[in-house]
Amino acid sequence: MIALDTNVLARLLVGDDKAEADLAVQFIRRHTAEDPIFVGREVILELIWLLMSRYKYPLEAVRQALDRLFMSANLAIEEEDAIKTALYLAERTGADIADAIIATIALQRDCTQIVTFDQDAAKRIPGMELLA
Repeated sequence: MIALDTNVLARLLVGDDKAEADLAVQFIRRHTAEDPIFVGREVILELIWLLMSRYKYPLEAVRQALDRLFMSANLAIEEEDAIKTALYLAERTGADIADAIIATIALQRDCTQIVTFDQDAAKRIPGMELLA
């Protein structure tokens, strides 16, 4: 199995470099559900950060971009269900997407709580508690 780095997905979604975007599309199209490309959860986290910080995507646009990736049969996205759940949590609570992903995955792994110094995350995300 082959894995993708964040910048390939960014070119695919943003298209700010047409030549690289075209290469990304061609590469991904060569793969199928039987021979998918692996996308690690860290890549998704980095992609979210990139879309929001560099490209100034609002949360709704990030969700739509990720939905496009989730619908692709030629991508095998690590923790896809947890990431979908976390996106919903972030939209519903106004929490940071990365914090929501961290909490969702931890809770799905039967952690009883996630300790943090992030006051906003502790207020918004069930299971996150301040380490005080």
